[in-house]
Amino acid sequence: FRDYEQQQLKNKWDILKKDWQLQTDLLRNEIGLGWDPVKQSITANDERWETKLKIPKAIKFRSKGLRNVDQREILFKYVVVIGEGSWVPSMGFVPND
Repeated sequence: FRDYEQQQLKNKWDILKKDWQLQTDLLRNEIGLGWDPVKQSITANDERWETKLKIPKAIKFRSKGLRNVDQREILFKYVVVIGEGSWVPSMGFVPND
């Protein structure tokens, strides 16, 4: 086993989460993108990729998707929230709003 500092683990967690969120957002919100289960990558025609290339971080998904997508779903699906009305189980309480 290797010893890791807490900050190293947090940094890795943050990177994994950001990549998962970007890929999920691309597939959910963009018309003309699909998923190739064999290659584990996002599929689109060249014209669509030219549009997506304007998001520099999205280019990495053209040839290769994320590894362990199912496990990332378990880790991040219900904890990636946005907005002041958001809530996650780890908060320990349910808002009264």
